[in-house]
Amino acid sequence: MPVLCPMANHPQPPKKITLTAPPPPNILSVSQTRPDTVELTWQQHRSYFDITGYVISRCRIYTIDTVTTTIGAMETSLSITGLTPGVTYIFTVRAMSKTLRSGPSKPIQVTLEENVEVQSSQWWAWHQVCLVGVVIFCMVCVVRRRGSIARECSNCHRRCIIS
Repeated sequence: MPVLCPMANHPQPPKKITLTAPPPPNILSVSQTRPDTVELTWQQHRSYFDITGYVISRCRIYTIDTVTTTIGAMETSLSITGLTPGVTYIFTVRAMSKTLRSGPSKPIQVTLEENVEVQSSQWWAWHQVCLVGVVIFCMVCVVRRRGSIARECSNCHRRCIIS
């Protein structure tokens, strides 16, 4: 049925709308960072700027059980935890625009090793987290000694332990 143009009161052909899905991302690397964790990194095509997010899929090899994770457009890597050492996983990434998803990236396969040493940069990050935790704990201990609270003394105006 033709669409009538409301202004001229005559038939007007319907407008064709062409939707183009974004191209699939290129997976650059997948690296195991802990026995149950991998870091997946990808790159989006530079020619497509309307990306709203990414869908990362993983499945164990020879199964159909797929787990998906959706993240924002500014992210181009994802740390995936809770994996089983000794198992082979297949990962793909899809780009999303407002209306469409790309096809899957080229699948990448990784078998998780059971004995993985933490990389030096990760060791340093964990070291910093532990150090900050110890400093905060020590500060709390200094302020709260044996159930007492450090307050400003009304006599000498110094911080004294007052029960």
